[in-house]
Amino acid sequence: MLDRPSLGKALLTCPQLLGVGFKSLRAGFDFLIELGIPRARAARLVERFPHILKYSVEGNLRPAADFLQRELGLSQEQLARLVEREPGCLQLSLERNLLPTCSYLIDAADMTSNQLGKLVSTNPRVLQMSV
Repeated sequence: MLDRPSLGKALLTCPQLLGVGFKSLRAGFDFLIELGIPRARAARLVERFPHILKYSVEGNLRPAADFLQRELGLSQEQLARLVEREPGCLQLSLERNLLPTCSYLIDAADMTSNQLGKLVSTNPRVLQMSV
């Protein structure tokens, strides 16, 4: 888990984490490790973007990660790099954000899902666009 200084910084930035149970915080951090992000870099990611630990692993983080890998063809390594660069991409709702945005980009820009995966790998903020 996070060391005390890192956890302290995360709590100062995101006091809502005080309302999240320890098991949920631990599950969120462990999920980042499971993605292939080394522990020290995962701790820095949480310091930078503590909000990621507010989200349910099974309800938000894993479905978004699975979608990005399955539908956009991202490898485990590409997904880990993407999450390190733009952790907010995992907090996006599959139904309200990821599916409509990706469908729109594929249709409007006449892209394949693999082409969209390459675009997302280089510019992850494209996933946060509103359609």
